[in-house]
Amino acid sequence: GEYGVVTVPADLGYALENQTMAVFGRDMLGTDEEAQLVVAHELAHQWFGDSVGIGNWSDIWLNEGLANYFQYVWLAHADPTYDLDGAMAELRADRPRQLQPILDPGAQGTFGDSVYVRGALAVHALRRTIGDADFFELVHRWTTEHAYGTATTAQFIALAEQVSGRDLGGFFDAWLRAPKIPPLPR
Repeated sequence: GEYGVVTVPADLGYALENQTMAVFGRDMLGTDEEAQLVVAHELAHQWFGDSVGIGNWSDIWLNEGLANYFQYVWLAHADPTYDLDGAMAELRADRPRQLQPILDPGAQGTFGDSVYVRGALAVHALRRTIGDADFFELVHRWTTEHAYGTATTAQFIALAEQVSGRDLGGFFDAWLRAPKIPPLPR
């Protein structure tokens, strides 16, 4: 596959992924942690959102939650001293009351903080629940089996249960549907 980047000579305040290409304003470029997070997030969308699209807008957390989580995984990979568990705990502690359920967030919440932040936390909690080996097998199979197509939350849950050999219905209900965000597993 191919990947390209377009930069514009303006401060956009955001970046945007597109199939095989991302658009960045000059304010999103640099080597600081914020810039690394943005670049990693948009690159992750090449798998989560562009290669594997969502079947319904109600499943937007699959795109944004996974891309948001993998931006932190990138930081942990780039800096072995980066505390991923600590970063996720801090992210959860920042705004627990504002993190609404993320499955079918409605038109107003489609690109709201809950989808991004609670989505990333749900992915991290899933990794901690099923373990690294099953988690990375799940991600690999998800992006391979659904490449260049669309998929749904129900399919993601079914694959997670198949890979882990566990019933994860209660886990996903708590992380995607419950009004109150659950605690992170360690």
